[in-house]
Amino acid sequence: MPLPRIAVTTGDPASIGPEVCLRLLANPAVADICQPIVFGDRAVLEKAAEQCALAHPFRVVQDLEEATGACVLDFGEVNGDAYQTGTIS
Repeated sequence: MPLPRIAVTTGDPASIGPEVCLRLLANPAVADICQPIVFGDRAVLEKAAEQCALAHPFRVVQDLEEATGACVLDFGEVNGDAYQTGTIS
């Protein structure tokens, strides 16, 4: 029986959501119980990975049909230069 697929959003790109999502994707205990699919923007997660010294998302897809296992469903809407982390705008 396949593991349940769980959708998670990154939330505000300037807040802690992207970091939390990266930690979720990298956690083997999470992969044992579900297939997390992060709904958000690759650029936001890559910026958070650089700032927090975390692994970049290893599997990024463009379509929900491709989303199997732990992955990021990239919306491609938010540019990493469009905001400053930790700053309200």
